[in-house]
Amino acid sequence: WAVAKAGAAFVPVDPGYPADRIAFMLGDCGAPIGITTAALREGLPECTQWIVLDDDAVVEGLASYSPEPLDDSDRTGVLSVDHPAYVIYTSGSTGRPKGVAVTHRGVVNLAADERDRLVVSSGSRVLHFASPSFDASVFELVMAVCAGATLVVAPSSVFGGSELAEFVAEHEVSHAFCTPAALASLDHRGLDHLKTVVVAGDVCPPELVSRWAPGRVMVNAYGPSETTIMSSATGPLVPGQPVSVGSPTVGVDLVVLDQRLRPVPVGVRGELYVLGSSLARGYVHRAGLTAGRFVACPFGSGGRMYRTGDVVRWVTAPDGPPVLEFLGRSDFQVKIRGFRIELGEIDAALA
Repeated sequence: WAVAKAGAAFVPVDPGYPADRIAFMLGDCGAPIGITTAALREGLPECTQWIVLDDDAVVEGLASYSPEPLDDSDRTGVLSVDHPAYVIYTSGSTGRPKGVAVTHRGVVNLAADERDRLVVSSGSRVLHFASPSFDASVFELVMAVCAGATLVVAPSSVFGGSELAEFVAEHEVSHAFCTPAALASLDHRGLDHLKTVVVAGDVCPPELVSRWAPGRVMVNAYGPSETTIMSSATGPLVPGQPVSVGSPTVGVDLVVLDQRLRPVPVGVRGELYVLGSSLARGYVHRAGLTAGRFVACPFGSGGRMYRTGDVVRWVTAPDGPPVLEFLGRSDFQVKIRGFRIELGEIDAALA
């Protein structure tokens, strides 16, 4: 987060990833500087200059800097809302992961929606549980820091189940994001401080809503990395009602189109396209792939729209305007515990 405030783009990397994948990500994005700790430094590639935060010389040097907020006079250049705030790597169908460059404007939209929809305040305690290379980690970070809330960081050895439930209870977590699989592994009883739960990354089954929605706000969210993590979300889920993926979030418009890019009527399946200021800039050093997924918008004043590959339909909501129902994929992408996996990447590794 300090990197983004300084005017650069940060690239979250899970140190548990294979060394060759970390080396590819760092080489592909061209990161000149990496930030780590002494315990992790030995296993990291030499393709970048590493700042070891707990090194004595670094600690001494950092102490000499002012703690006051940064402004443009401190930066090497003027920071624009359309500059990249971070680059997140997702699975690639060619066998190489692809880096999605997300803008500050998109992050601002995400923060505004999270604050209002999830009722995050300075007194909230937000769970930080996701892998650094899963953009849910950015979702958690933005939820906390952009509302002045406390970020409660779970140990990397905790993956779910009773360990996570005990951690959430002990640290009085009030807001949490989980994939449906992770949430299903927790016992919902005894978590009295947990007032808001966001599920995303995979299909949310109705029985999960029946367990977790009573007594708290439970929201089902949807969104690819290319649309700044969340492009639609529900209001508070109600047990016994159909589970949709909701309606557009701040900075987003959604259209459901047929193969000729014509809008389909309510109830008819089509492919979901995302428009608006929350769209990412594209894929780092992948102009052809960017042009294939971020296509010209035939509506209104033009611009771009992101082709998600998700098959959806508008359905009538019981208490308001139509909402989106997720039906599946139009390609070979799958989800495993919330992570996007392109089967082509597995094919390339086996070939």
